[in-house]
Amino acid sequence: MAQWLYMRVYGYLESFILRRGGTAWDVMDVYQDGLLTLYEMAKDTSVFPEVNLPGYLFGICRYLWYKQYRKKQFLVHVQDISNQDIMAFGDSDFPVFSDRRELKYILYLRHFEFLDPDCRQLLTLYRRDMRVDDIVREMHLSSRSYAYKKKFKCMRQLIRYIRSDPEYVYI
Repeated sequence: MAQWLYMRVYGYLESFILRRGGTAWDVMDVYQDGLLTLYEMAKDTSVFPEVNLPGYLFGICRYLWYKQYRKKQFLVHVQDISNQDIMAFGDSDFPVFSDRRELKYILYLRHFEFLDPDCRQLLTLYRRDMRVDDIVREMHLSSRSYAYKKKFKCMRQLIRYIRSDPEYVYI
């Protein structure tokens, strides 16, 4: 029975969690917790529903993942840290963050400030999902292809800055 459920649920659960920023370890933990929850419900037959078992297990796991994800969000809120605070961090007093995504975001913000103003504006507009034609008009660029080339150049420069940071080894 457990192998039958695994074959029907684990792949869907894995893609669900990985697309939402989870890890392979998160998938295993959530699946095990879901199985335990399902087992506890099966012991008490008055609570156990007569439904599609793989779908029900996936629903339990999805609920457990969101619960775990919300708990992680309370550890550190990156949005609450201003750019000035990030620039003031020294090598010895860099805070410990709950996961790699947050450290990547901090490094991104720290080095974003070193880009020239045109690059910062261009990348900000792209990040806001603005259409390329609108970016060309707003920034008074010559063409769409120039906007793409400039974005690539700016991103490459930002990546160079981030990779040169001593904190980059922790990502």
